[in-house]
Amino acid sequence: MLMALLNASGEILKAADSVGQEISTNPLWTLERFFSRLSGAQIWEGCETFLSLMGLLSFGMMIFRFIWSFRRKTEWIDNIRFEEYPLEEDLNTKYPYFIHYYPDDPDDMDESMEISEGATKNLVIPQNTIFRNMVLYKLKKDDSGEIADPPYEKICEFKNITPLSPICLVIERTHAEPTYMIEWEGDYGIRARYFFGCDMYDEQHNFTGYRYEMGMWQRIRIALDIK
Repeated sequence: MLMALLNASGEILKAADSVGQEISTNPLWTLERFFSRLSGAQIWEGCETFLSLMGLLSFGMMIFRFIWSFRRKTEWIDNIRFEEYPLEEDLNTKYPYFIHYYPDDPDDMDESMEISEGATKNLVIPQNTIFRNMVLYKLKKDDSGEIADPPYEKICEFKNITPLSPICLVIERTHAEPTYMIEWEGDYGIRARYFFGCDMYDEQHNFTGYRYEMGMWQRIRIALDIK
């Protein structure tokens, strides 16, 4: 009995060695032979198993993103850029696109249109996105000169602002209460507002990105990737 087992083991080792040599010399033939031995039911069963595993993996990733998104209440997103230029700066040489001006392009204004002495050109440029709606507000005061309630009133609305069609606000930045404020909505329903104040330290108003507050609905849309 022992001798029979040893002889059988020797034959198995020889067969395995010959198969290994065959695989190394002709791997394509080996794959064809392997698949030819599979039945249609086995192939479909393998596909179903693979798709089930992919579905479970996708579901697990969605649950992870959903839980992780609820940990972030604020986030800095590089989807907008602010730039400030002197009033005499010719922006057409820097941005040869269509620019939405407010109240108007200073080069096209006639003498009857007054511009504040401290006004500058303030560009609002989307970054790799489109802002469907942007609203400009102005500080409102009552007859006694006090700030009204609510303090800001809508004065202009912009639609479908793209990186190739930015906004240029010809306005003055003030030190105390900012006279102008712009509000917009980005992807996933996130909203933000920026006040055109004046930095009394270095007066640098050129930067990219903004800090967004994340509400419950915004975090759900981010987790599900619903823009």
